[in-house]
Amino acid sequence: MVYDTHQLVYVLLRLGEPDKAIYHLKQSSNESAGADVARAQSVKSRIAKSSDARRLKNWITVLQEAQAAVSDGADCAPQVSARPPRHVPTQLNEPGTARAASILTNVFLAVNSAR
Repeated sequence: MVYDTHQLVYVLLRLGEPDKAIYHLKQSSNESAGADVARAQSVKSRIAKSSDARRLKNWITVLQEAQAAVSDGADCAPQVSARPPRHVPTQLNEPGTARAASILTNVFLAVNSAR
């Protein structure tokens, strides 16, 4: 039963559902749940920071937080997908936006070619 819970938590984290993962970890009586809960909370924090940065159009921070969320285990989460926004090419005069658009496009192409 513990093994099944661990697999479920792993899948939920990969899909970007840290709240559900934390719920299932707390329901199980697994001793190693503390480290897994910390990992899930880290994913939750990274996804939230990435979403906030996306809303503020801070593309460098979006990229950094998305990469951190992926390294924490949320590699299939739609919240941290590396799709560049449609309006970025029209705003290339903003500082750092051209570089961010280029990086996001390259990461998007790399992620899609790996799948």
